[in-house]
Amino acid sequence: MASGGTEDAQHERRVFVRTMLVTLVLAVPSMLLVSTWLMGWRDTRGACLAFWPQLAVGFLAMFGFTLASAPLLATRCARSPSLLGPFCAFLFAFGDAAGCLANWIGEGGGEWFDWFAKPFVWLLLFGALPAFLLGGVAMLIHGWFDRRL
Repeated sequence: MASGGTEDAQHERRVFVRTMLVTLVLAVPSMLLVSTWLMGWRDTRGACLAFWPQLAVGFLAMFGFTLASAPLLATRCARSPSLLGPFCAFLFAFGDAAGCLANWIGEGGGEWFDWFAKPFVWLLLFGALPAFLLGGVAMLIHGWFDRRL
């Protein structure tokens, strides 16, 4: 019986990690769509080229947090996939904070409000809803992976 529980926990972790990795991959075109809608293609491209280190830090933070939280959240999300929406919104806020911290440090630790707080608020303002909606997509992906793995 113990090995069955262990196998179930491993299965839940695999499903959770794969679900979140697919969701993070889907976050890139979502981010580009929202940015293009708000700023236009030329400014979006310019921002991506100018701030690629901060974007990379944010995505790596989200990836690392997903792997670190898998043992704790996989079972909860398997029992209640509706938690994936709020988790994706929190994950976005976590990556947002990491990217803004990289921005603040990269700019020499200047004015904290201008290099950390302002970008954090703007990213949350325009990114929380898409992140929450991606959580809904994650629920669908989770169900698909759960049936196939």
